[in-house]
Amino acid sequence: ALIKQFVEDICSDQSKLTTNTIRVPSNQRNRLLSLFAFDMLDCGNRGEYTCPAKIRNGIDDKYYKQTGTTANQITDIVLNSEKERLLKSDSAYGKVEFIHSLIRDYFAAYSISHLSKDELLKRIKEEFLEYTKWDETLSILVGIVDEKTSEAIIKHLAGIDPYFAAQCFPIAKHVDSKTEDRLINTLSVNLETHNLIPVLDKTIDAFVNLKSEKAFFPLIRLVEKGDE
Repeated sequence: ALIKQFVEDICSDQSKLTTNTIRVPSNQRNRLLSLFAFDMLDCGNRGEYTCPAKIRNGIDDKYYKQTGTTANQITDIVLNSEKERLLKSDSAYGKVEFIHSLIRDYFAAYSISHLSKDELLKRIKEEFLEYTKWDETLSILVGIVDEKTSEAIIKHLAGIDPYFAAQCFPIAKHVDSKTEDRLINTLSVNLETHNLIPVLDKTIDAFVNLKSEKAFFPLIRLVEKGDE
């Protein structure tokens, strides 16, 4: 929510300062920037997105179809986003870079949030657990989807990687008490099963990330165990 508000505030403030800002519907802008951001991560480019000349036409077609925009509108959106300090680019969108990785990750999360719940959960399991690419995006995602989807993602992650689920937990829009209890129990059982210092450290970090009253006493026990 803070990142979303930050993006909106930047756009609002910069628009007031720039009299020649090209007016573009925000939904078109957000959709295009979300496609840029998703492709940056999906292609492994953490910082920038490039369009080699030999595939430029294919890229154009893809964005025209998915955003319902023309070439001129896409150029206008990119130029407008530069004025709003969201993007840095050259040659229209031959090379595009977001001014901060969290803004890129927010727009990538915005892109993924348009998937159906079932498709989203499937792709999380099959694609989006490559943490060097998608960790921040998934953390943001649980805060921008609806409550049912947010809770479904936490439940899904808890069964795959409870430590990452704990990282996303405080950002989620809603998590019921049963899911919270199950996650705390899973973390505790993992510790008892492995009983290794690295697991202890990860579990303490997970309980701290949960920011839950229910994790307080397990956390105290873990800290005491770490001091033994």
